[in-house]
Amino acid sequence: NLLYGTHAENEADKKVHGTHKTGVDHHQSRWTQADIDKIFSMRKDRVRVIDVASHFGCTLSTIENVLYSRKYAPSNG
Repeated sequence: NLLYGTHAENEADKKVHGTHKTGVDHHQSRWTQADIDKIFSMRKDRVRVIDVASHFGCTLSTIENVLYSRKYAPSNG
């Protein structure tokens, strides 16, 4: 069924139906799933966040956004 709704309603529907693109699935993401897994692995190995950022050539706040947001998650494999 096709339903017409407001932009907000359509965005909410994307989340309900699982078609909302976030994290590595978003077309503007600079991260691959391998990058995300590496970031989480480095932190698990107690590498400082600033050193993880240096490894990836980005800022500390960028790595913190990956680690502490729900948009990115390590793969289960």
